[in-house]
Amino acid sequence: MNAYELNELTHKYLVESGHNRCHPETCTCWNFRVFEKTSNGSKGENVLNSDSSKVVKQFLLENDP
Repeated sequence: MNAYELNELTHKYLVESGHNRCHPETCTCWNFRVFEKTSNGSKGENVLNSDSSKVVKQFLLENDP
């Protein structure tokens, strides 16, 4: 799954892909970052970093049913 598909699973969080902001061959950032969504829909506190879309999906399903 990509960040766009993961965002469709949640209303409470925002999912970003670290590779959208850097060069993939030399990337040292996390592939996925999950942020709490603020009341105006922007990103708030970072709550999860993971290289696995499966881990992110499980987090979203457990925390935003």
